[in-house]
Amino acid sequence: MDSKLLQREGTSIDAMTNENSLSYDQMSGEEIYNQILLVEDNPGDAHLVELLLSESDLLNCKITHKTTLTEAMTCLEKNDDYAAILLDLSLPDSRGFITLEKLLAKYPNNNVIVLTGLADKNLGIKAVKTGAQDFLIKGNFDSDTLAKSLRYSIERNKVLQRLEDTQRLAHIGNWEYKLESNQFTASDEIYRIFNLKERVANFSVENFEEIDHPFQIFKAIHKETLVAKKISKDIEIKQLGGALRFVSIQCSVNRSEDNETIFSGIIQDITDRKKSEQELLKSQERYLDIFTKSKDAIFICTLDGKFIDYNRATLDLFGYSNEELKEKDAKALFEVNAKNDFLEKLEERKAVTDFEIEIEQKSGASRYCLINANLTESEGQLIYNAIVRDITEQKQTEALRKARDLARQSAQMKEQFIASISHEMRTPMNAILGMSNLVIQTNLNKEQRDYISSIKQSSEILLGIINDILEISTIQTGKIKFENKDFDLDQLLKNLMNVMKYKVKEKSLKFELIKDDKVPKYIKGDKLRLNQILYNLVGNAIKFTDKGHVKIYVENLSESTGSVMIKFTVEDSGI
Repeated sequence: MDSKLLQREGTSIDAMTNENSLSYDQMSGEEIYNQILLVEDNPGDAHLVELLLSESDLLNCKITHKTTLTEAMTCLEKNDDYAAILLDLSLPDSRGFITLEKLLAKYPNNNVIVLTGLADKNLGIKAVKTGAQDFLIKGNFDSDTLAKSLRYSIERNKVLQRLEDTQRLAHIGNWEYKLESNQFTASDEIYRIFNLKERVANFSVENFEEIDHPFQIFKAIHKETLVAKKISKDIEIKQLGGALRFVSIQCSVNRSEDNETIFSGIIQDITDRKKSEQELLKSQERYLDIFTKSKDAIFICTLDGKFIDYNRATLDLFGYSNEELKEKDAKALFEVNAKNDFLEKLEERKAVTDFEIEIEQKSGASRYCLINANLTESEGQLIYNAIVRDITEQKQTEALRKARDLARQSAQMKEQFIASISHEMRTPMNAILGMSNLVIQTNLNKEQRDYISSIKQSSEILLGIINDILEISTIQTGKIKFENKDFDLDQLLKNLMNVMKYKVKEKSLKFELIKDDKVPKYIKGDKLRLNQILYNLVGNAIKFTDKGHVKIYVENLSESTGSVMIKFTVEDSGI
């Protein structure tokens, strides 16, 4: 045996306890006390209760002693977690049955044991009928009787606590309303559901009619229940603070032994469930919207080819009416080899992504499609959901693109080859022309001069052809580039005159360069392109002029800071 303390308002009373019966908080390891509130103004009676309790086998009790109802109510406002309240009905500030009514009205869920005198036995019985748990007659109970009554309160309190915990987890609260006496009691979860921090007690009809009070909804519930006797429905309530919650309500009305109308009901907060249902409904609506408006064919089908559901795009893809497609075997609509491969992969992997397949329309036309599908089970049967996209146009476009790219690649290779050969051919041709010009200026007899002239003339013609081929090839390959470098325009024109004078001399033509004095000697541009253009123009002029003249005019059209516009004109007298 071990000596423990029975505490009383800062003082202590020895009590014998069995250490094997002690209760401890599993989280903190601290000893748990059963708190008991003793409301008794008579010191002798209070001491007797404490003494009897210390002699009983009831363990771990902590007594808080108050001498007035006001003190007791103040104590309960700070902490109403008492296993039992021992209440004397004859107190300095409250006497008789009203003492119990005041306490129960404010704290209806507490276990109250009334202490009465021998002459007030009937008052104790009435107290039990009103809501007290038990009554004890002063001077007429021993430690065992006191322990038995308190033990029942303690166990009842534990059961109620477990019930409160269960209600909190399930978001279910219960209430009771006595119509004639306007007494309203409710579990803690009711207050949590309505977002009320403190208990609201002693309700009357007037309280229910307060528009801004969350419990105002009970007036309508009780009115409906009074007619229907029993109701069960889901409604929306407004919490303290204005937030809306969905709750499921069940309420019934009965008559007590005292012929009082009593409403009993439960409320379950189903907001999360409602939100889930609403989200599910929205999801279903979104799916239906996609299913209906999708341009891709969407259908559900069994593995043996029976259509379960499909959208309008499925009918459009296959070309059948609704009645016709219902009777169709889906497997017969796909190309055999691809269909078998698709079904094998679907059964093996449970899902197939971007599988290319060919389908046959009612008209007999074939369409290329991409199919995405997943395998699932419904009512014991394997089915698959499929989305089919017609890619026939894309396939045709892709084929055209590949053909175009191949043709372009072939053309580029041809042009690159021609350009390369043309460059290689022009180098020796320029050498032949240069050497011919040198040889023709030496002392040659007539026969030799004729041979050299033929070589020179043929070379010039061939070089012109090579230049034309090279120019076309360069433009087609998109590789034509213009240089922007300084060069001597006078020297370019002089070289042009020197090269062309032999052709002019052969035809006895007058060949003349007329250059504006305002044309600068040095300019910036593409010397090669300008030289080539002038060679072609002068060459053509000489070629198509049998007699007369060929003249080159160079004029300065305009000049500004850093730039000049020059006009080149090749004039001939014609055939």
